[in-house]
Amino acid sequence: MSQAVVTINEEADEELSVSLGEMLDREKLWQFCQAFIDKQNIHCAETICQTDRVIENAYEFIDGVCKIVGFKKDEDEE
Repeated sequence: MSQAVVTINEEADEELSVSLGEMLDREKLWQFCQAFIDKQNIHCAETICQTDRVIENAYEFIDGVCKIVGFKKDEDEE
């Protein structure tokens, strides 16, 4: 798999070498998170705390994140 250099902090100009597959997963995760924020109409931290719909939909959001990032490996299965 090819390697790419991605700037993760422009101010510090820190760079991290990641595989193309990891970049695609990160882009997918970013898009998934952005879609949740847009759909839930989250404009600030208070929206998360004060709006029941955000917490009610958090279960599906967490499941979606785990499907993209991966679940923790069960130590018993190894």
